[in-house]
Amino acid sequence: MNNLSYNIAHSFEELKEICKEWDQFVIKNDSTIYMSYNWCRIWWEYYSQGKKLQVFTFYYDKRLVGIVPMYIDFLKVGPLGLKAAKLVGSYIAPKILNPPIVERWAEPIFEKILINLISEEKCDVVSFGPVSAMYEPIKMLQKVCRTRSDVIGSVREQSMGVHSIFFLGKSFEDYLHSLGKNERKNSRKYLLRYLQKRFDTKVDITSNSENIEKEFEKFVNMHTQQWRKEGRLGHFKAWPNAEAFNLSLVKEFGKRNNLRLIRILADGQVISYQYTFAFGDYYYWQLPSRVIGSEWEPFSLGHTGLMNMIRLAIDEGIGRIEGGIGHYEYKIKLGAREYPAINLRITANRSGSRLRGNIFYFMFWLVNIFYHKIWYQRIQPRLPHFFQQPICSIWIRLFL
Repeated sequence: MNNLSYNIAHSFEELKEICKEWDQFVIKNDSTIYMSYNWCRIWWEYYSQGKKLQVFTFYYDKRLVGIVPMYIDFLKVGPLGLKAAKLVGSYIAPKILNPPIVERWAEPIFEKILINLISEEKCDVVSFGPVSAMYEPIKMLQKVCRTRSDVIGSVREQSMGVHSIFFLGKSFEDYLHSLGKNERKNSRKYLLRYLQKRFDTKVDITSNSENIEKEFEKFVNMHTQQWRKEGRLGHFKAWPNAEAFNLSLVKEFGKRNNLRLIRILADGQVISYQYTFAFGDYYYWQLPSRVIGSEWEPFSLGHTGLMNMIRLAIDEGIGRIEGGIGHYEYKIKLGAREYPAINLRITANRSGSRLRGNIFYFMFWLVNIFYHKIWYQRIQPRLPHFFQQPICSIWIRLFL
C-alpha cells in the first residue's frame, strides 16, 4: 500500500508521453474506448469550458494500476452554487465509461480520489458514472463510501437504464444459431438476399480515406433526415457540438484505423450506414442511419444494417459489440444482452454540501419532469421543425 503513488494532471498535454501505454492499459483492463486517451482529449477540447481537469494516474512500484480522468464543474443557478466532480466524457449523450483500474487496487485508488476531491478540492458532490453493473471496481467504491463516513455524507445510486452487449461467438454461423427461430428465419432477409433480387448490392467499410469528411457529412444528413421524419432532431442536432465533436473523433480514430463507417449500397446508392469504432475486442456502435421512403420499408434496413455490421465484426475477429445505453427491443431480438447502467452521486460530509446537494437534486427532479419528460419528449416533437431546440445544457449538467 505504501508503494501506491499517484499523479494529477491538469491538461492532456502533460500525459502525451503515456498515450500509447494509456490505451493499452484501457484494453487490458476491459475498459471502454470512451476512457482512451484520444477520446478523452477530444472530448475535453469541446466540453471543457468552465471546468477544471483532474486526471488521476496511479502507480504501484512504477507500474500503472489505474487511470481515472475526472473534471470539476461549477454549477450555478441564481444565487445557488454547487462544486461537482465528474468523469471526463459524462457531458453529452451518456456512454458506459468504466475507468480502467486494476481491481486489486480499486479500494485505495477510490479512497485517494475521494479524499482529494472532497477534502482538498472541496467538492460538494462526486458523480461517478455512467458505469456498467458488470464493472467490478464499483463495488470497492461503494465499500469506500461505507467506511469513510468522516469524508462522505451520503451516496445516491441513480439508475441510467440499461446498456446492451452483443456477444458474437467464433463464427457467423455460431451467432445465427444463438438467435430465436424467427430471427434466424428473417436473417435471409437481413443478409441482403431480398435486396439482391432487385439491386446490385454490396457492403463496404469507409475507415481512413481522403473523403472521410464528406462521407461522414452524408451519414449525418441521412441520420438527421431519418429522425426529422419522426418529429425529432436526431443526435447531431439535439446534443451540443455533437457534429463537430464526432467529426474530430472520425478524423483522429480514422488515422489510427479504429473507425468503421459501414455502408450498404444498392445500385451505387448508399442506403444504410453504421457508425462504429473498433477498439480492443469490441466494436463500439455509435449510431445507425438509413434512407427513408415507402419503397425501402420491405427491406428492414435497420435490422439489415445491424446484421451486416455483426457479420463484418465477426470476420474481423471482434468478440463483442457495445450497443450503447437504452432499451431497444430489436437489439434483444438480434442477440444483445442488457445490463444495468448506474451513476453514484457521492455527497461530502459537510452540512453545506448536503444542503446544496439536496437542493440541486430536487432542482434536477423538477427540470427532468417538466423540461425533459413533458416538454422535450412529448410536446416539442409535435411542433414544427422550426420551433424545435437542442437539449438544454442545464438539464445535461444536472443529469450527468
